Amino acid sequence: MVRDRIRELQQATQETIQMDDIASPLGQFITSINEVKNEITKLESRLTLIGKIQSDLCATITTTDAKRTQLDTQTSEFTMDMQHISEKLTNLGKEVRLDKSEHKALMEHHLRGQLDNLKKIVSKYQDLRSSYSKQQKDLFSRKCKIIDPAIDQQHIDDLLDAGMTNSDFQFGTKLKYAEADLADIRNRHASIFEIERSLRELHEMMVQLAIIVDSHTEIIDRIDTTVDLSLSRVTNATQKVSQARKYRESAMRKKLAIAVCLLVVLLILILVLLSIVGHYF
Repeated sequence: MVRDRIRELQQATQETIQMDDIASPLGQFITSINEVKNEITKLESRLTLIGKIQSDLCATITTTDAKRTQLDTQTSEFTMDMQHISEKLTNLGKEVRLDKSEHKALMEHHLRGQLDNLKKIVSKYQDLRSSYSKQQKDLFSRKCKIIDPAIDQQHIDDLLDAGMTNSDFQFGTKLKYAEADLADIRNRHASIFEIERSLRELHEMMVQLAIIVDSHTEIIDRIDTTVDLSLSRVTNATQKVSQARKYRESAMRKKLAIAVCLLVVLLILILVLLSIVGHYF
């Protein structure tokens, strides 16, 4: 029966790593391999994101510069990460070739595994770029035929050979007219939006004015009520003052009559007294 040396070395390595210092050559190698494994996982996630961005760019005829910039950024970072991982694996390969320990076979096994993973990701990336390039050419052809239905495939191929891309594709009077119409529609839309905003503001002002008028109507009603009440009180007061004046005049006449009566009585008494005094003398 053939012995499985790789499995035996893996089991032996697990026991050795638990016993050996992490700073040992094997421990450092395992640490580096784990770092590379994590970086390859991140690289695969970035590749998935690149594929999604490419799908979004190919899903519509009109694309934004922000989306293309995002794709360029992710592609550049993917390339740098891939080169960094490749350099790490190259350096680890040199270390493994110089290693003379009993764990060399296990180290080569781990190294080959990560190299295979990196190759698969690179292969996926190349397939993705090839598919994206084809889709962009198809999209470019669709744009050409939409703007100029009479254009032939040879003319399209000549434009592609001249370096024309979807991002800078502009030619023909039809495109200029379309751009002018689009600009006019955008201006009209902006004007309509401005009118709508002004109408909303006017409506709010009218509502506020109605509220103010309603509140002022209540104040005016209260003022009218107060004026009516004041007028009624002033009228009553005027009547009472007039009545008091009459009472005062009547009292003055009565006092004058009483004074006259008293004066007459006094004169009579004086005359009586004078007659009596004259009789005796």
